[in-house]
Amino acid sequence: DKGKPLTDKEAEGILTVNFPWTSIARTIWGDHKRYREVYFSAFLGRYFPGDGALRDALSIFDQVVSFCGKTVTYQDVIENLNVLDYDYYFKISEALFTQDISTVLLAFDDVLYKGFDGHNFIVGLAAHFRDLLVCRDKSTLKLLEVADNVKEQYFQQAVKSDEKSLLKFIEICSDCDVNYKQAKNQRLLVEFALIKMCSIADT
Repeated sequence: DKGKPLTDKEAEGILTVNFPWTSIARTIWGDHKRYREVYFSAFLGRYFPGDGALRDALSIFDQVVSFCGKTVTYQDVIENLNVLDYDYYFKISEALFTQDISTVLLAFDDVLYKGFDGHNFIVGLAAHFRDLLVCRDKSTLKLLEVADNVKEQYFQQAVKSDEKSLLKFIEICSDCDVNYKQAKNQRLLVEFALIKMCSIADT
């Protein structure tokens, strides 16, 4: 407002950039003077792209509190922020280890029903298998970046798996990740990857 930064939680004003980044326009072809007048003269020392800006008063925490009330639980947070938490991956991994194809496919169907993206799911599943893999060796435990209560769940599940299967699971997930965007039937691609993992879990 009048060349001064707006500090209120909710504000509307002109967008300016204090520290221009390297990819912005460097000049106007044949008229560098006009370039400086248009982009740098409106607010001294600041780049002005000609846009307005609006700051939302509600932070993510404010949004969760406004929905949940005074008591905010972990379950409330993941539901309201639509976060795919660890429990899905632990459940699906347990089913994979026992070659329970029905449970695996139904769990993936639930993931899609709740609005999660299949691509993000398969990438997250690969990361889950990676974390199980590092749990199997004390020298790589420091690479497991999760909360202590979740770390215990990883330890318990890691002992039920073997290194060869986990490496194969990661390979299948990676192949699915690479081919996801080009697939005409993306759901089938992920389901087939899950079925393949079930088929090798006990080999």
